Amino acid sequence: AVAVAVAVAVAVAVAVAVAVAVAVAVAVAVAVAVAVAVAVAVTVTVTVTVAVTVAVFLL
Repeated sequence: AVAVAVAVAVAVAVAVAVAVAVAVAVAVAVAVAVAVAVAVAVTVTVTVTVAVTVAVFLL
């Protein structure tokens, strides 16, 4: 009975650890996705700004 209880406790602990690891992995993935989105937005903004500036100077 004690052995079974210990086994169940270990199994639960492992399951929780896995769930936490997955949650962390998802959080990291989301953070990376956000970082990429921000980088793209900044790049687009800079590109548009430069293009408009050049256009204004040429006109």
